[in-house]
Amino acid sequence: MKKALFIAVIAWVALISWFSSQPLKESTQQTYDFLVKLNIAEERDLVLSSTEEIRELKHVVRKAAHFGLYFGLGGLICLTLYGVFNMRGTRWFVMSWGFGSFWGIVDEIHQYFVPGRSMLIQDMLIDSAGVFLAVCTLSLLTKAYQLATAYRRERKMYQRLMG
Repeated sequence: MKKALFIAVIAWVALISWFSSQPLKESTQQTYDFLVKLNIAEERDLVLSSTEEIRELKHVVRKAAHFGLYFGLGGLICLTLYGVFNMRGTRWFVMSWGFGSFWGIVDEIHQYFVPGRSMLIQDMLIDSAGVFLAVCTLSLLTKAYQLATAYRRERKMYQRLMG
């Protein structure tokens, strides 16, 4: 299980890096393909980018992809630090968010060197926000699980005492 968590983090980082390595033309085509598959727009409208609505739609999808990919990375980092290193509390929260956000910065710097792509502070912030939400979500789920487990233990003990 522990090896699987490490492999999952590495695979997710590789996926993010692969997306970031795509030159602008290929990256834009991936966005088009996604929107066409969802029947949100037709490719000819996307290629022409003739309306503000289409341009905004492409922008939103690209930013949502950043957020989603880093939400996934944040979740995997959290699970790895929790399950492999038995990290808990504030340290676990800060380390998870820090590692994920750090990778978002590294990835944006890498993107600067890809033809047609750029390095944007806005994307770094979106990446960090995705990681942050994942860390918050897993922190809350972990707390809920711990409370439920403690409640079940106390209930069993009470039942044993009461006979």
